[in-house]
Amino acid sequence: MFMRRFTFGVLAVLIPLVAAGCGTSGPVAPEGPVEEDAPGDLPSEQTEGPRYYVWGLDLSAVDQNIRVEREDGTAPVATVTVNGEPIPEREPGSGIFSGRLAERVVAGAALHVEVVADGDTILVDAIVPEAPLIVEPADEAVVSLGDSIHVVWESDSDPLRFQVNGSFSISPTSGGSKRWDAGASARDLWLPADSFSTGEVDVSVYAYNHGAFTGPVIEGSRVHVRAARGPLPTVTIVPR
Repeated sequence: MFMRRFTFGVLAVLIPLVAAGCGTSGPVAPEGPVEEDAPGDLPSEQTEGPRYYVWGLDLSAVDQNIRVEREDGTAPVATVTVNGEPIPEREPGSGIFSGRLAERVVAGAALHVEVVADGDTILVDAIVPEAPLIVEPADEAVVSLGDSIHVVWESDSDPLRFQVNGSFSISPTSGGSKRWDAGASARDLWLPADSFSTGEVDVSVYAYNHGAFTGPVIEGSRVHVRAARGPLPTVTIVPR
């Protein structure tokens, strides 16, 4: 199915959430855009001298994607390792390090990220969350246009937060997504009515944990580790 190619990869288009009213009773995702992801835990006292931005967005138990920059936006001479494995720089001087670990890190275990930038060392520890299991909606469920979609998932542990996503096709070569955050103890969320037009929507739920930093990092640095579990349900929205 075309849309499944968008579910676990980077979407070609990210569309900001504009929530509408809810046509079904029950707790509903809040109106307005999803708030920006909160930064990870930063050291209480920054060291003097050079400092760096470190971003690791949507890391997983296997896939790593980390960017390192100086305060002026240039890329330092840097190396990155995760759990002792070197992560290659995508292009020399890009400051973007991407790669896959040889073995999957189990849920509850840590990703240990070490960045050495211009001789300065930054350490980040983040716990891999348990992947939630979606139990509702069922795959191939049909929903009328204008109705809200009830998403229910199971998880034996509480991550820092959950994120519920609805991904859809815009054209034969591109897609978009809307997303809603849910708290650590949440196990369901109503996606607001009129969030999607007619067609297929792939529903996913990710658990997120944030990393804790040690070293000369700038406020705004963040490392997020996420986990999801397939198969993911596809909902078809039809005219009333």
